[in-house]
Amino acid sequence: MNDPNSPTMWIYRDKRLHALRAPGNSCLNAIRTSPTGGTMQQPVNNSKGCGTVMRAAPFGLAASAGRGDGTLAVHKMAACDAALTHGHELAWASSSLLAQIIYYIVQQYPDRGYRLELVIPHVRCPGDETARQLLERAVKLALNPAVSDLDGIHALGEGWVAEEALAIAVFCAVRYQNDFAAAIRAAVNHKGDSDSTGAICGNILGAWLGKEAVEQAFDLDIWSCGIWWKTWRTSCLRQWRAASPGRGPSPSRSR
Repeated sequence: MNDPNSPTMWIYRDKRLHALRAPGNSCLNAIRTSPTGGTMQQPVNNSKGCGTVMRAAPFGLAASAGRGDGTLAVHKMAACDAALTHGHELAWASSSLLAQIIYYIVQQYPDRGYRLELVIPHVRCPGDETARQLLERAVKLALNPAVSDLDGIHALGEGWVAEEALAIAVFCAVRYQNDFAAAIRAAVNHKGDSDSTGAICGNILGAWLGKEAVEQAFDLDIWSCGIWWKTWRTSCLRQWRAASPGRGPSPSRSR
């Protein structure tokens, strides 16, 4: 990384990103074994771990409503990105569904004159119904006051695989759609992959409630906005070009 003939990228020089993390084994193994990653035509493995969904939200911001078929563009970008490291169709589908949820919240229906659960019937993933049906079950559980947080979460799984992680996040986001802190507390307090479900829930409610609600809920400053914007913009541009040949040079600038 310090080779003068191969200078480091700008993102490597930010010391905040050198904190120790726990990246998923599917992601690490895919990177080690496949220099260019997998595709939907040539899967790199058969994993459907939740690492795909955790990075899918920015694709929901990458295509503007009113310019072509934004939903299809979002689906293609998120699914192609998931296929880089995970080869199971449910990993691709779950990533697509989360990106579509973000797209509908931020781009398609930004006025918030509706309840969050009304977004779920709009999302679709060509060729797969399993993940979407699990989201429908998550909404029904979330709206049932007789079901406790833990019972609802455990009825959906533990979150180690993509479709379960997304369903648990949707359950918590719908149940506490106006209370960011309560939703995150529910999403991270269970026996499964709670940091992942919490992160995905945060993606959804961050889009739904906005940056100020996130900061007020936990009295924090979102430190990585500049890094996040530059990184996701670069990634989205690459995926757009790969998934939408002939559709123009790039997606329009989103807010």
